[in-house]
Amino acid sequence: MSDAEYTAQFRFPTTQFAYIEIEAHGTQESLLEQYRAFESKLKGGEGVDDKTFDVFVENMISGQTNKLSTFTAMSPEQQGFVNVVKRAVKRLNSRVEKAENL
Repeated sequence: MSDAEYTAQFRFPTTQFAYIEIEAHGTQESLLEQYRAFESKLKGGEGVDDKTFDVFVENMISGQTNKLSTFTAMSPEQQGFVNVVKRAVKRLNSRVEKAENL
């Protein structure tokens, strides 16, 4: 790779419709290193423990509220599952509402 200086914009998704954008400068090699460093910092940790996760999902299904801090502490896999449950609950509630209006 060459020693030419480049400017790059890295976009890391944070939620379905949001992302963090970072501008970096350097050689191709340093930009790749910077990208990997930012990516590893944003991936998140191990997530919340099983009991906390179970309570969070049960609260979603039963229509109770949850803390945003619990969601942000979840691993990306846990957050993905929560989003699937959220969409499923929304669809089920919509079907129940339609059935009640008949």
